[in-house]
Amino acid sequence: MPHMPRHLTFAVAVLLLAGCAQQPVHPIGRVAVGVLHGDAQSRCSWLSIPSGDLEVQWPAEFTVRFTPLVELVRSGKVIARDGQRVATFVRGSATATPGCPLPRGHRAIQGGPPQLNPGTPRPSSPASS
Repeated sequence: MPHMPRHLTFAVAVLLLAGCAQQPVHPIGRVAVGVLHGDAQSRCSWLSIPSGDLEVQWPAEFTVRFTPLVELVRSGKVIARDGQRVATFVRGSATATPGCPLPRGHRAIQGGPPQLNPGTPRPSSPASS
């Protein structure tokens, strides 16, 4: 096998390491889509996404209500309920909620306004359930 010059060996190693570097799953500016869940005791809500659970801290105009399942509410109107697919714009990283039942070191984000993912039914009012 021919000997590779040292500068080429270094360049190949850098390229291999760069290709193996793990990219953040949901960097700022991307959209996270997952199934909405929450925990009433810790007041924590999250999206279950293919790579794991992602805690979401929603914008101030949205209320996270537990009845006992999680509901996202804006101006008294339920936007989404536990178990529905939701999309949110990733506005930044956030500090994880103490006591949140997700694994220690889980990712937490500042989400944008939640959008019910196309193709899923809109939440019905409790009176019509």
